[in-house]
Amino acid sequence: MELGSVVGDVAAPSSIERNSLLLRPDTLAFFIDDSGDQVLGDPGNPLFALGGVSVMGSDYAAVAGAWSQATATISRPKGRLHFSERQRGLGRSNKLQIHKLLASRPIGRFAAIATRDSVLAGTTIEDVVLGSLKKRLEELLSWSSCRSIALVFEESARLKAAVHRHFDGMKVQADDAEVPHVCCWMPKSAGVPLLELADWLLHTVAAQVRHKSQNSHTDDFCAAFHSVNPKLASYVQIGTAFPNSLREGHGSGPLESGFARALPVAAGHTDRAAGHSWA
Repeated sequence: MELGSVVGDVAAPSSIERNSLLLRPDTLAFFIDDSGDQVLGDPGNPLFALGGVSVMGSDYAAVAGAWSQATATISRPKGRLHFSERQRGLGRSNKLQIHKLLASRPIGRFAAIATRDSVLAGTTIEDVVLGSLKKRLEELLSWSSCRSIALVFEESARLKAAVHRHFDGMKVQADDAEVPHVCCWMPKSAGVPLLELADWLLHTVAAQVRHKSQNSHTDDFCAAFHSVNPKLASYVQIGTAFPNSLREGHGSGPLESGFARALPVAAGHTDRAAGHSWA
């Protein structure tokens, strides 16, 4: 089932009700998108990236409102905003407001990207970038005060099986206690503001990779990754990846899951004992 909206700062525990994801203030929510293609076959964009943003439920409404204001003048055909298609509609005023938002709000931002220069030894691009996402989750859990977690993936047919393989049955632990978490899919047509921000972030990362000088950074990339406390920013460009290197840290850290174990993809699955649900 695809969800249609996100509501932040609710009193009840984070849950899925009436086709909406409800976030309580102490929930750490991740909004995740992907870009490019796994075979790196697009000559104009030969890369594959996974990334997004994270916020506490208590900050969701303010961040979502600031994003909506910053992008209000950009047209959204059929309610959708995709920056690879709408870049021409992004004016200087929009960019400055987005940069200000990223510099002034406690927004986590993360991206893992594979290019034709990446060496994948015995693994796949999907496993590499999803493994990187799980490591990022571990890093944030090591110092975050959150009491629960929500993972919101933009609907992606090409990644769905790999995402379920990595996250079905996942256990999240902090201070020797299990942390309740919920995972869900959202279609782009839902117009969720922080999924739009995740899309902007990946567009920015792709532009940086295409940037002619690797010794300098675009202004958008600086706003995304250089304007904030380093704890909140993570950018990984894959060099060489081995299956064992992706498993490091899992099992003994806050996340425990079957890394490469094939699990059934079941929409709407709920495991209340483990505090985990898919929608």
